[in-house]
Amino acid sequence: MVKLSIFTRLFYLSRFFFDFILIYAVEKLFFVSRGLNLSQIGVLLFMWSVMTLILEVPTGILADRWSRRKMLILAGMFFSTCYIIWIFSHSFEIFLLGFFFRTLGSTFTSGTLQAYLYDFLKLHNQEGQFEKIWGKGNALRTLGTGVAVFLGGILSQVSYSLPLVISAISVFIVSVITFLWPEIKIVTPTGEENYWVFVKSAIKTVGKNRNLLRIVLYSVIIFAAFSDLEEFNDIYLNFLGFPNYLMGIIFALAMVAQSLASS
Repeated sequence: MVKLSIFTRLFYLSRFFFDFILIYAVEKLFFVSRGLNLSQIGVLLFMWSVMTLILEVPTGILADRWSRRKMLILAGMFFSTCYIIWIFSHSFEIFLLGFFFRTLGSTFTSGTLQAYLYDFLKLHNQEGQFEKIWGKGNALRTLGTGVAVFLGGILSQVSYSLPLVISAISVFIVSVITFLWPEIKIVTPTGEENYWVFVKSAIKTVGKNRNLLRIVLYSVIIFAAFSDLEEFNDIYLNFLGFPNYLMGIIFALAMVAQSLASS
């Protein structure tokens, strides 16, 4: 069995590399450079959301009935496959295929990693450390993203393919790290098997209260609008004349500030 101290270091390392994705800084500009227009990019983002919604529950059920360690290993490999596909992509359909693998990577991780970490700590009678370790892991993940977008903005001025190659390597490193983790008995469920039960119950509750319905609709619309606008930040800054390296600096400062707030 891997010692808790060693596992914790490996966990923190995996969180840093999980979103060490250099292409984040200029992802939409990369799509445009490969011939996609803004409407096609919008459809890709919409399809990504739909695929996530569809796959979230089945992958959560799989995580409760199969090997979480193997799922986490596969997650990194799926992410890596996405970026490898994009390196050679020049069409909407191939980019969509990349998004499919990216969705598999995120849904294979969602809920699974938290449950694995909690069960590992429980095995060592240290489950009380979960919030501390998970919070520090999230801070390191955000810090990794900040470093990545900083480098991505600079390297994209040389070639968009270079940040993609490094991104593919980064998430593959996560798979290698996870491979070093032990198989442990599944104790804590992800809870995603009952996802639709909770959604149905929430819809009934909101539907019976008009004031609550107005608040929910307003929140959803505003959140969706700002989230969609944020996806095109690199396009906006490029339109305003910002060079790629400066975009990376701006995004990096924002992520570092978020990381400090999370730690």
